[in-house]
Amino acid sequence: NWEDILPPPKGAGKFNYLTAVTEVEKELVSILDVEKILDEISPVDTTVSKEIVEEAAANVRIDKKVLVVDDSSVARNQVKRAVTS
Repeated sequence: NWEDILPPPKGAGKFNYLTAVTEVEKELVSILDVEKILDEISPVDTTVSKEIVEEAAANVRIDKKVLVVDDSSVARNQVKRAVTS
């Protein structure tokens, strides 16, 4: 049940892998940010080739706005790098 998922304790700090906590069978369970862990252990090259950037730039519609949202900081950073390349 999503109502049982709680934010990590304030003392956990901001720069760790703990995303949330919950209780299962009267035991505290830590929910980890697996994407962040994998990105640090085995980062993926997310650079976009010059050809793809040029092709995308040629097809850009300036009169439209796009909002990109993701709960993953890894995914948000990948999108940011792709858009600002």
